[in-house]
Amino acid sequence: MKKSLSLTVVALVMSFFNACAPSTVITGSWLNKSGFEGKQFKSVFIAAITSNMSVKSALENAFAQEASVRNLKSIKSIDFFKPKLNTTTPPTKEEVLKMIRDTGSETILTVTLKDRENQTRYVPGSSSYSPANSNNYYNNFYGYYQTAYVETYNEGYYTTDKVYFIECNLYNTENEELLWSAQSETTNPSKVDAFAKEYAALVVAQLKKDRAFSTEK
Repeated sequence: MKKSLSLTVVALVMSFFNACAPSTVITGSWLNKSGFEGKQFKSVFIAAITSNMSVKSALENAFAQEASVRNLKSIKSIDFFKPKLNTTTPPTKEEVLKMIRDTGSETILTVTLKDRENQTRYVPGSSSYSPANSNNYYNNFYGYYQTAYVETYNEGYYTTDKVYFIECNLYNTENEELLWSAQSETTNPSKVDAFAKEYAALVVAQLKKDRAFSTEK
């Protein structure tokens, strides 16, 4: 009985953690230590590089919120670079850098979708046992012995996950030097706003872990 109960508890705990597992994970990061020597950055220009305006807005808003609570000045590209109608020609490098530098932003944070793919996996079936007659069947040997068990089996199945590979870079506005970079994978993202908040929080946590610059309040 104790063993069965223990296995049940373990199964419930594992189920809980699997259900709560984040859909986004940082798979790698890199820090340019020399780029931070003698510098203490206090402002950031946030640029989610995507043509999907709802995703762009959600990501830039989420990063701006993270910056705000840590006393970092932030400027969102969606508020600064207004889309031009009837043109597919991007501004020149000089034009972009001048506009960003004119905001006074010391760093530039970019978010870019590098790749996406569908991954098919097999979810194995599961079986469970339940007593056909559970009235006091554990109270004595014969009651337990005569109890019939019914097996319930759920067949396995294939499912397809949507996986997005995202890269986040931090640059020095003054000389365009790459200061920090992180790669991540997002599986089956839920609503855009929820994904953006989760992603921004993970990136800031990784920045703090890598000691890129102070992310404390």
